[in-house]
Amino acid sequence: EEDEDEEDEDEEDEESNEDEEDVDEEDEDEEDKEEEEEEEVEDESKRKERQKSQKENEEKEAHELAKTMMNKKAARLYGRMQHGIAQKKAKVDNLHKRRRDLELEKDNPGNKSMNLLKLERKRKERKEIGNRYTETGGTMKKKKKKNKAT
Repeated sequence: EEDEDEEDEDEEDEESNEDEEDVDEEDEDEEDKEEEEEEEVEDESKRKERQKSQKENEEKEAHELAKTMMNKKAARLYGRMQHGIAQKKAKVDNLHKRRRDLELEKDNPGNKSMNLLKLERKRKERKEIGNRYTETGGTMKKKKKKNKAT
């Protein structure tokens, strides 16, 4: 009987060990899958960055080639046009950035953007200057000139 009990215990131990190994293998498989997914995401982002930089380089080369084929007058005009386009794009980007900052401020009243803090500081400074100036008896408001009819 003791031998049979020992054999039963050995069999139970082996079965429980196999179950534990199965669970460990499943955990390892899940971890491997997660790591592979992270690597795929990283690889995809790197690939996109490479494609973007390649595209930019190709565009630059195309612009340079086109510019070398132009006469002096056309090249100068083209350069000025590109400069104007870049300025407009910078203004638009700045406006979009300000809009995002203001929307963030609306969503999170305690989280103020740098631009908003700067704006509040400037307003406060202007108000203080105005108050100091009015104390001297003057005014900062513009006066309208009267047209004298002659």
